[in-house]
Amino acid sequence: MTDTKTKGSISLKGSAQLVQEFFHYGINSILYQRGLYPGDTFKREKKYGLTLLVTNDSKLQQFLEPLLKQVEFWLSKRKLKRLVVVISEIKTKEVMERWQFDIHTEEMNEEGENSTRQKDEKKIKQEMSDVIRPSLVKSTYDSSEPEC
Repeated sequence: MTDTKTKGSISLKGSAQLVQEFFHYGINSILYQRGLYPGDTFKREKKYGLTLLVTNDSKLQQFLEPLLKQVEFWLSKRKLKRLVVVISEIKTKEVMERWQFDIHTEEMNEEGENSTRQKDEKKIKQEMSDVIRPSLVKSTYDSSEPEC
């Protein structure tokens, strides 16, 4: 049995929309950087002061879009406190890498806006950039990469 590459617990703060946006870019970055989808199925986008890659594969987009909308819905209702992203080997289901995100969504005021969003959005985006940046560095796998 190989060691699972656990990325530890990562705390995310912000509005439901900002946290969902982070997951959109984070999942795409993981899929690209780990070579789980061909590089030519991604396009470049500038976000959080970084150039990130986002899939243009229609089947993957059709899979991710409703998933991320549901995540945003749960976040907006404050029903989601933790999200775990796992890369597992297809045949054995062995976990190869795992990221745990502890989520702290902001309170809404009477107008339906985040009370601290304007003040903290720049800080929140910087924190998200700090979280995404390490995933841009390819992890060191065994030279025999299993099919994920």
